[in-house]
Amino acid sequence: MVMPTLITAKRTRGAWTADISGYGVLPVVHSTLWDTSTQAYHSLYTQEDADGAKLAALLKAFADAPDTVLMQKDKPRLSEDDALEADGYVGVFRIKDFIWDEDARTLDFSVVSRENVRFK
Repeated sequence: MVMPTLITAKRTRGAWTADISGYGVLPVVHSTLWDTSTQAYHSLYTQEDADGAKLAALLKAFADAPDTVLMQKDKPRLSEDDALEADGYVGVFRIKDFIWDEDARTLDFSVVSRENVRFK
């Protein structure tokens, strides 16, 4: 059995990217938007989000590391209107078929595999 690599995640609360030891800056995505039965990920961004610096940083992280994301574990929401809040991390994942649709303000990709890492 191969032991997981220990890594650290440095992230400011509410940031859409994180600096991960051994990986650099990665986009942070939400576990609740990942369909584990199909491995598809889909997220819709509001116009306010689409015009913001957080989204620009997220898209830059995807451009710099187009096949790797950090999946955040989301806290349960009481309603659909509640923001997604982090409750730790699920892990680092490899992805494919990344698409950012500027007009629709949607982000889509497929999860391929999970990296063998553990957070310190």
